[in-house]
Amino acid sequence: SASAETRAQQLELLWHELAELQSSGALLGCGQDAEKEGGGRAQRLGVRPRSTYALLQLVQMGAHRLVCVRNPWGAPAFSGRWSAGAAEWIALQHEGRWPIEMLQAERSPYAFAAVASAGTGVTWMDWADFLESFDRIYACRLPSPE
Repeated sequence: SASAETRAQQLELLWHELAELQSSGALLGCGQDAEKEGGGRAQRLGVRPRSTYALLQLVQMGAHRLVCVRNPWGAPAFSGRWSAGAAEWIALQHEGRWPIEMLQAERSPYAFAAVASAGTGVTWMDWADFLESFDRIYACRLPSPE
């Protein structure tokens, strides 16, 4: 339908805008309202309600879009797709490489979170889970040091 196509275009635009903000060095965050539709599922997956998370990194690996976030309280730990130790890290390959190898090749400082979050609150999540779990995105552009 036209509305589904428009929504898909908006989400595509959002991904590219966030990626552009990330590459420009902007500080990014996201929040979840426990009252919103899907908030219960997000909480069951370990997203802390009414909290602001740091949005650390966006990565596209083949057809998979991943978002790395940090819960500043460290707990609860996210347990959805692409969380620490999830099957996706070893079940899928792109161009003959494991996803963690791709993160390491890109020198992601958050590659460790694919294996274990170890109470750091840092976790990877699927773009669709991110969209379902968070209903607010915050961006703070930093002035250029000119």
